[in-house]
Amino acid sequence: MNLNLSEDDLRFIVTWTVASVIGWSAALALGGAVLALGLLLALVLPAWLTGLFLPLCGAVIGGVVGGLQWFALYGDDDSRRWIWASAAGGALSGVPAGVLLLLVPSDVVIARLALGAILAAGIAGAQVIGTAGRVWRMAVYWVLFNTVAGALCALLGPAGARAWLPVTCLIGTGLFGVITGVGMLWLRRQP
Repeated sequence: MNLNLSEDDLRFIVTWTVASVIGWSAALALGGAVLALGLLLALVLPAWLTGLFLPLCGAVIGGVVGGLQWFALYGDDDSRRWIWASAAGGALSGVPAGVLLLLVPSDVVIARLALGAILAAGIAGAQVIGTAGRVWRMAVYWVLFNTVAGALCALLGPAGARAWLPVTCLIGTGLFGVITGVGMLWLRRQP
């Protein structure tokens, strides 16, 4: 992958990375709150109703991440649809990711890798389908960049030692931002 980076390219990657750090950090906190609320309500509501909190949790995560990514994509015609597509992808991937999270402890490395990969791939896949434009021809690459970045982000992220939580979150989400930002830049340059 040959990238000759201009000042605008570097600005985009930095903006995208900052948006990813803030977006994923806020999204995981809000999504976790939605999931916790669902678990509390499971004590009084029917199980099928509380099961709706898994896609809701995913939609919150996807919507927040997509909203912050939209900030970095400003000026693109497809960028508004990006937010809604991200929320939809989060909702769809929230179910398998949530089930995995509920069944397997998050300190199991393969579970963390899978959790990050599922969420990121679901959101990226929906972004491609929802925008059906600039990145459509390169959809496999966009989903691949996000899957790898999501797995690494989850591995380096919040399940680390509590004392190091702010640092591990920044490293994981920052790495996600750099990988997907460079990936987006590369995709935009393809004919």
